[in-house]
Amino acid sequence: MAEISLPSDAFWGTSKRAITTTDNGHIYITASRFNGVTYYVALYRSTDGGSTWTLIKDQISSSGSVSLPYAVHSYGNSVYVGCTSSSGYVNIGKYDGDTGIWTQLLTNSSLITDVSSIDILVYGQQIYFACASGSGTGIRCRVLYSDNGGGTWTTYAPSVNMAGAPNIARGSDGWVYVAYLQYGNSTTADPLVYCAKRDQSTGTWSVTKTDIDYGGVNHFTVGVPSITVSSDNKVVIVATSDQDSSTGSTVPKITISTDHASTWSVPVEIIASQTWSNSIAVPLASDNAGNIYMLLQSPLNTTSNPNGINGKCVVYKYDFNTWTEFLTLQETSTTTYIYSVFGAMEREVKLSRLSILYVKYAASGQTRNMIYNYFMFSFSKIKRWNGSAWVSDVKAVRVWNGSAWVASKPKRWDGSNNVTVK
Repeated sequence: MAEISLPSDAFWGTSKRAITTTDNGHIYITASRFNGVTYYVALYRSTDGGSTWTLIKDQISSSGSVSLPYAVHSYGNSVYVGCTSSSGYVNIGKYDGDTGIWTQLLTNSSLITDVSSIDILVYGQQIYFACASGSGTGIRCRVLYSDNGGGTWTTYAPSVNMAGAPNIARGSDGWVYVAYLQYGNSTTADPLVYCAKRDQSTGTWSVTKTDIDYGGVNHFTVGVPSITVSSDNKVVIVATSDQDSSTGSTVPKITISTDHASTWSVPVEIIASQTWSNSIAVPLASDNAGNIYMLLQSPLNTTSNPNGINGKCVVYKYDFNTWTEFLTLQETSTTTYIYSVFGAMEREVKLSRLSILYVKYAASGQTRNMIYNYFMFSFSKIKRWNGSAWVSDVKAVRVWNGSAWVASKPKRWDGSNNVTVK
């Protein structure tokens, strides 16, 4: 595991999907880049595991503020960025990592206006851009999607007002899901969590409502839902709820569907033994072994630090039986703090690794340093059939040495070198 500082001109806001890895192992981040005058959404790349970074594309959006919403996702070696600008229009661009060519698919498009809280997902020729659109009681969740690589676009708007904060996921069977929040009000109405879904065989959309109940005393400052799909197509939504007004903490709740989001399990509290930060989505990821991963942020909530700026990030792994604390990022320095409210995580495990972002602040609370954290998942040994059972055996890998097949132990990347799996 390595902790690496990112480019000094990159400032990062609240995007939960600001990092992605391509099939060739390159890591990309989106950020707000300050050019000395104003901020633009920019794309950076690292080809060496995060040690060095190159600015790939600047000014993907027109000028705006450091808090411009954006998201990034990759397919193959191509990277797609969705963002907006101070004008609230849609900008979507594609960078081909093989050719080095940038293509602007949409520039300040008015297909959707007054855009905020963005997510983007790409698979093959399909591009999905989800956002909140509008303001006040007229705000809606909207999905802009293309089935032909951006040649033409279609807009879908679930019939729920006062809704936004979308998060997109795709199953291995091609179904696409968008979880979003219907906002409540400060006195009587609880927020509700919905899931829009697209049947890949028919292309039709429909919506179901989950039973996640926010409750609590402050109905506005609660986390928005996050969604992922396991490798066996279980649809999972997690949202923080039941805010404690005295500490500002929340409890994550999970609901699962095994029938393409037609019905949902009774929501249950998870990891309730610790105090968690509120108001921000809980990023989720999945791997190809049926596990999901969740990034939570834990404030300290001390008298001198009631907002929990000095906290930690924790990644939990869930095999649909047990939650395991997989990784803890705790700042021990007395001069810098982890601002884990800005934690982000890519949506899937690629090349046996999962990348996350979190932000450190100087003790004064004025300097925003973006930190990239990279870690490897444990290597899963190859199995062979011994006649009665599957057994782990790295010797199952063989190579041709010029005259015979010989056992060859596989290697893994430890962050700096390829090392033999023992």
